[in-house]
Amino acid sequence: MSNITKHQVEGWPVWHITDAYQTDVIRRWTEWYMQAGIKWGWREDPINNVEKSRTETYEKAMLMTPEEQMQIFGPNPYLSEWNTDQNTELSDLNRVRLHTNIITGGRYFYGHTDVAPEDPRNLLISLWFGTPCWDNPEGGMYLGESEQMLIPNQFNSMILFPAQLWHKTQGFEGTNIRVTVYASYEEHNPGEIKVWQDLPNVFDTDPLKQRNISRKCLRKYGVQMPYHSDNDQGKKLI
Repeated sequence: MSNITKHQVEGWPVWHITDAYQTDVIRRWTEWYMQAGIKWGWREDPINNVEKSRTETYEKAMLMTPEEQMQIFGPNPYLSEWNTDQNTELSDLNRVRLHTNIITGGRYFYGHTDVAPEDPRNLLISLWFGTPCWDNPEGGMYLGESEQMLIPNQFNSMILFPAQLWHKTQGFEGTNIRVTVYASYEEHNPGEIKVWQDLPNVFDTDPLKQRNISRKCLRKYGVQMPYHSDNDQGKKLI
């Protein structure tokens, strides 16, 4: 596909995909996000059927069930080409983790790998940037321990890279709410998916900016978004 730029970072393949989804998908995403019933965070482990305490890593994450992800986005349209290019056999049936991260400005992030670099499994991460009208020069994703590559936060863009590659969220300041949809796929995994959930469902903590985002989404995608008023400025939204 012409919207895919292929890179190598520390020997690992990285795909940067712009304009990842068509307008109808963006409309479904914004409708779901604004209407989702979101609760304060808990971490669920359906494999062992136990509720675990929150960790710092997942403190700002929001639930999206596998069924909802398929209804909104459909099958990942880039897995087939990734499989051909990388000689893997990944599919949407092989998802192992699925969550939507919500981050506000002023936070510090530690880089990490999702599995050890020497892990032999074929594990793929898909990260999709989901904040409409993002206007902050920061908030992207560093790849490689030396922060070799910076993928900017551009709405409706996606990154694909192996879970063994070191990555780190680029910090940012301001009122933006950084929303990303994360999925990971393990070759031949039987579909035991872990999900997390949290708060909230606005795209900016500044009422004026959120109002502008709402207007743009209504004009472009036909989605009527609620937005908080100027009187909400003092409330802790996250």
